[in-house]
Amino acid sequence: MAVLSGLIHVSAIAMQRGVSIALSGMLIVFIALLLITLFLVALPRLLNVLAKYLPESEESHGSHSHPERHVLDDEAVIAGLGFILHTELQNQIQSRQSRPKS
Repeated sequence: MAVLSGLIHVSAIAMQRGVSIALSGMLIVFIALLLITLFLVALPRLLNVLAKYLPESEESHGSHSHPERHVLDDEAVIAGLGFILHTELQNQIQSRQSRPKS
């Protein structure tokens, strides 16, 4: 009977500790989600304050990344690649037709 009483006592301790660990874990997750929510609520206000000190630039960022003088070069390269691919495809077709069928 003493062994059974000891097992019940140990399982009660384990159960109590398990509940406290689960509750502390849920509290940590709740606080983390609360902080994320508060940050998301405050974000528009923070961005409005930062917009006064860091205004948007007037010029577009895309205009400097690909100047017009490179467009003609790109078109010439693309046309050259297309010609090479076409020529290679025609050579492969002719070599297949000229092979004797076995």
